[in-house]
Amino acid sequence: MKKKWLAVGIILLFMGTCINPANAQDTEKPPPASRGNWLYVGGSGPGNYTKIQDAINDSSDGGTVFVFNGTYYENLVIDTPNTLTGEDKNSTIIDGSCIGHVVNISVSNVQMSGFTIQNSGNSTKDAGIKINSYSNFTIISDNIIQNDNGNGIIMQYSTDNLISNNIIKSSEMFGLDMYRCNNNSIIGNYIRSDQGIMLIDSSNNLFYENVIEYCYIGFELCDALYNNVSWNLFTNNSFGVLLSQSQFNTISSNNFMYNSIHACFSASFINTKNKWAGNYWNKARIFPKLIFGVRQNILFGTKIIHFPWFQFDWHPAQKPYDIGI
Repeated sequence: MKKKWLAVGIILLFMGTCINPANAQDTEKPPPASRGNWLYVGGSGPGNYTKIQDAINDSSDGGTVFVFNGTYYENLVIDTPNTLTGEDKNSTIIDGSCIGHVVNISVSNVQMSGFTIQNSGNSTKDAGIKINSYSNFTIISDNIIQNDNGNGIIMQYSTDNLISNNIIKSSEMFGLDMYRCNNNSIIGNYIRSDQGIMLIDSSNNLFYENVIEYCYIGFELCDALYNNVSWNLFTNNSFGVLLSQSQFNTISSNNFMYNSIHACFSASFINTKNKWAGNYWNKARIFPKLIFGVRQNILFGTKIIHFPWFQFDWHPAQKPYDIGI
């Protein structure tokens, strides 16, 4: 018990906040907290909640829900701008019991860290974490998102979010699925799932210092514009990066290692403009690296003909960058 309160004390000192912890028994429905207060789940203090959802329901804008170690069989709906913090991401577990989303975020300005989030439902629309339409300025960091029968994280119509330093593994579908999402930062994540990242109809996102390995497709960009994919490690995937009908993206200073196909593209127009610059392609190269792809034409409205095409990384790196694990 002392160790638990010591951990809370350290966090509070870091946040510059002071509270008076109490110590008695759990209760399901303590009085609602005032703005900015801390609510606790697990542990044995007076007012400590048994369920995370109950604490979320009673929290106010800007409050913090602190969850002690344990396994919580819940499917959370977060509809209040607040912070959810787990005591230890390895042992503070939210288990969705293979039903729907494990965590469903429907509001902006949410921060979530320090959890293992696992066992979503098995629909293509289910996820460990779902960030819904117009849920912006959300931070998902330092979590383990695993064993999801659907996807690790789904984001839709969402902007200005930060997804950082998460371990996303063993998802049956995508580690991260983003649809019409702009101006997001995806930084320092480890992804190992059936497929890594899918980016559809999205612009001006940053993907930096991620490790994506052992996926069928590490990173697929579809109808994507002006995204920056830099300083990532793509290794042991069937396809490292696949660009489909995507233009004006920058793919630079990445390591492509031990993939069956490092990179390729398809386009319906001849002047597909993406910038490949300074990537390491599994070995030192004197000459520019050719990236092969196809140009598609539709003939008479029915028959599709594929023409071979290519792009260049004109100045490939001579040695791998120090990225990831």
